[in-house]
Amino acid sequence: IMIGDEVEKQITDDINVVIFDMENLHYLSSSGIRILVTVAKEMHSRNGKIDAVNYSSSIKKILDITDFFSICN
Repeated sequence: IMIGDEVEKQITDDINVVIFDMENLHYLSSSGIRILVTVAKEMHSRNGKIDAVNYSSSIKKILDITDFFSICN
């Protein structure tokens, strides 16, 4: 099972807020970043919101470098 496919299934038309809990995440690959950006674009098209919580300092560095937090707003 591809995580992107699973996330896509979960984001139905009635969802307008997505929160990624990254507590147990130790590594974020380019594929993971692509999933976050894709979901962010989908939420923006719906006037929805996306956020990430409980991330480690190493994951925060990746999110900062990719400018993820600016696309959350």
